[in-house]
Amino acid sequence: MPMTLQEYNTQELRQELEEMNRVEIAEYLTNASKEERLIAIALIDKADLADAFAYMDPDLRADLLESVSGPEALEIFNEMDSDEAVDTLQELPSNMVIRLLADLPPRRRELMNKILRYPENSVGSLMNVDYVNMRADTSTEEALRLVRQSRAGAEHLQDIFITSQERELIGVVHLADLIRHDEDTITSLINWSPVTIGTRDKPMEAAELFTEYRLLALPVHDSENKLVGVVTADDIYPLIQEEVHDEYARSQGIREDEEDIDYLDTSAFSLVRQRIGWLLILMIGATFTGWVIQSYEDVLEASVVLAAYIPMLMDSGGNAGSQSSTSLIRALALGEVTVSDYLVVMFKELRVGVIVGVVMALVNLARIMLMDGVSLQVGLTVSVTLVLTIMMAKFVGGGLPLLAEKFNLDPAVMVGPLITTVVDTFALLIYFKAAQLLLGL
Repeated sequence: MPMTLQEYNTQELRQELEEMNRVEIAEYLTNASKEERLIAIALIDKADLADAFAYMDPDLRADLLESVSGPEALEIFNEMDSDEAVDTLQELPSNMVIRLLADLPPRRRELMNKILRYPENSVGSLMNVDYVNMRADTSTEEALRLVRQSRAGAEHLQDIFITSQERELIGVVHLADLIRHDEDTITSLINWSPVTIGTRDKPMEAAELFTEYRLLALPVHDSENKLVGVVTADDIYPLIQEEVHDEYARSQGIREDEEDIDYLDTSAFSLVRQRIGWLLILMIGATFTGWVIQSYEDVLEASVVLAAYIPMLMDSGGNAGSQSSTSLIRALALGEVTVSDYLVVMFKELRVGVIVGVVMALVNLARIMLMDGVSLQVGLTVSVTLVLTIMMAKFVGGGLPLLAEKFNLDPAVMVGPLITTVVDTFALLIYFKAAQLLLGL
């Protein structure tokens, strides 16, 4: 990180900024004071600055553009990829947006306006319109010339799109193949089965295609199947990360509006209102376990040592169920399983439960006999309960996400609390029934 402007002269600061990559430049500008930012912006190459904008908060991007002169802002804006430029426009005041758009070259202004018209939660709003396309009979020399002349970023040049005379996508050529193979034309290098997505499709649909086909770039077509843009991995992976974060937050009973506000800026009352619902549900669910314990007080009174193993049985069951539910929620999100796979999933989880339960029970029985000094009957009671609890937990953990999907509920929201309630309650029922049968209580 550079030192402050008071510690560095301009020449030294310029040299250190030139040695930074785009991520480091973005980090420096994020942490710098307003005065330091203005001087740094004047020293940084505008193409490097535009690349760094992709790693900044949208509000900071807007602040930086507002703080520089009109010509400087336009120069930076012209160097930005179209998708980042559109994101930045949406954060700027309307008068500055009008001024920037008015000064853009006509073709780029037309493309910006087109992307701005797409719904926010659509692939069209994410796509970049900087890409290279050509006809199938293009010579290799001409193809390389078009790539060299393109203003698209490196991530948008990994694939070259082959279009028909009507601009319909018919194939893809990988840049690496174009460079490696010495062919007169690109025809033999074309992949004639490209994966595409529509401008009106949801971003998470694009994320599924990136994951399934291990893509780095995904061409985007309009309602007439004409090529209009490209979405790249750096556009999609933040969405996947955000979705994983959101699902985890929902599974913990945290509402989306709480995630979007800084913790210190949220009032205590707001936090209470957002969290109390799930806490009440969990509290009510816990009363079932209390009811089971009260119903079998005579069993506990006859063999007090049984109470010592209740936490271990409940925790083991909860952990086993959470493992299965997490795996199934992920598989559902990635399209690896569907509701129609219910019986297959249940059979698989049951087999996993038997194996895991037996291994854990044998280890636990040895530990009990060696360390706790209880009778063999008590050890067998705990171990048999452990096997049955793990099997039940795996069955419940695997089935609840599919059940939620069947009824169009969010598995991440409902599965966690239900697993806790169901597994704890049934673990105790199994335990006390096993004690009655094996200990004769």
